[in-house]
Amino acid sequence: MRTAVSVLCGIVLVLCLVVLGPAITLWQTVLNPEFVASKLDVVDAPALMADRLKQELPQGTEWLEPIIDTATADLESWANEQVAVVATAATAYLKGEREFRAVLSLTEFKSYLQAHLEELLTGLPLDELFNLPPGQMDMFLQVVGGQIATLAPDTLVIDETSLDAETMSALQTGRAYTATLRTVLTLTPIVALVMALVIALVQRFRPRPTLRYLGIPLAIAGVTCLVLAFLIPSLVWGQVAGQLPPEVASVVPGIVNDCCTPLFVYSAALILVGLGMVGLSFLFRPAEY
Repeated sequence: MRTAVSVLCGIVLVLCLVVLGPAITLWQTVLNPEFVASKLDVVDAPALMADRLKQELPQGTEWLEPIIDTATADLESWANEQVAVVATAATAYLKGEREFRAVLSLTEFKSYLQAHLEELLTGLPLDELFNLPPGQMDMFLQVVGGQIATLAPDTLVIDETSLDAETMSALQTGRAYTATLRTVLTLTPIVALVMALVIALVQRFRPRPTLRYLGIPLAIAGVTCLVLAFLIPSLVWGQVAGQLPPEVASVVPGIVNDCCTPLFVYSAALILVGLGMVGLSFLFRPAEY
């Protein structure tokens, strides 16, 4: 009976530890703002910012779109910072910490437009667009520059009201999954600890059997998580292959491998601790308990 209970608790302990590994990995990578921000170099941040700014243009000012494209391309570091702000806001929303709200700074963008306005306007058919009389370019530049300073805001707020229904639905679904993940991260360690305590109690805290009935499940869970860590990149690639643009698809395997790094560490720790406990059990002779 004692053996059966210990084996059953050991199986539950293995399941808990195997579930806990990927859960911890997701929390430390996909749901970690710092990790997400470090991987944004694969995203075309200037293009994303340009598209968002174009949405803010009043009707009849479509001629500004080439200027926005050029400005955001030149301000790549600024664009990366703003995309990171959006990513951080999205991560906080998914984790249920606050509602989605990202405040983007446009101060640097406005300053760039004012400083390079004449250069940016070069090549545009301004005479055709505005029927400018000869010699009126300087006045036109002053007017446009003044409008940039007074009409364009210093910040751009992106919240739930400014997102389309599809994007908002995806965020809400992700938030529901994250809530489940949070529950797993809370309950699984408790269940695992209870199983370990039950094993120790059933074995009456005798060192030799207690260490073995705890160490073997830890080692098995570690090996299982290690196999998952090797399989996950190929499984993810199989799901997204052919659905991503070439420039993004080429870096996906590397990002997935980076996401799996905590799982490798977790697996190695379980294996080492498990084998260590089993090895330590040999120091205790059966007659000593």
